[in-house]
Amino acid sequence: MALITSGSLEIPTGALLALSHKHADNRETIAKLIVAKLTSRIAMVQTLGGAVRVLYSVSKLSSGNQVVCLMASLIGP
Repeated sequence: MALITSGSLEIPTGALLALSHKHADNRETIAKLIVAKLTSRIAMVQTLGGAVRVLYSVSKLSSGNQVVCLMASLIGP
């Protein structure tokens, strides 16, 4: 069984953040992948820690970004 540690959450999130800062196309691709993960039952429920990993990454990537936080609040649950 895989363990979820702070390092196992921080490293992929940092990599996504670095890629997203390099080019606008990267940001669009990352956003599409996150949406795909959020809508995938396998990624969110059947994969151990899937929801935790995706939601942690979203929270870290949107931290301090007022536009992203505003859009998330408008979309709602």
